[in-house]
Amino acid sequence: MDIAGPEGYWVELRRRYRFTHFTDDERRFWEMRCEAFQAALEFMRPGRYTEDLEAAINGVYRRHGYRNEGQVCFHAHGTGVDAVEVPTCPGAHRRLSAGMTVVLHPLLWLERTENRAVGDLAPVDTILVSEDEPVRLVDASDALTVLDV
Repeated sequence: MDIAGPEGYWVELRRRYRFTHFTDDERRFWEMRCEAFQAALEFMRPGRYTEDLEAAINGVYRRHGYRNEGQVCFHAHGTGVDAVEVPTCPGAHRRLSAGMTVVLHPLLWLERTENRAVGDLAPVDTILVSEDEPVRLVDASDALTVLDV
């Protein structure tokens, strides 16, 4: 979900809710996607390049038997007064700088059958690139939530 605040600045967030339990396959898939997110988060530092971010994400997916080369959607994109700004990953060669806000959602291309089985279970957060550690602006952590109704 992309949301613009009262001053026009954007943030992107995602929640994963179910009314039934997640299957073991879904949980394993979720953990792999969290691993890719964490690997990408480590690259969200000043002086790093978008190509390094893409390599970190795709490296995790390759270790788990997925191929993601050639996908055309963004793993990450800047955000501010527009929902999608530079830098984009993949995209033009860009260096990250302190003060940038970047939406991080490491995408994975799935065949239709698998996509139906596990959906798009994946963490998403807007990240502030800072001189110290990357700062998650929406969620401190990610979880699969089963709603009890």
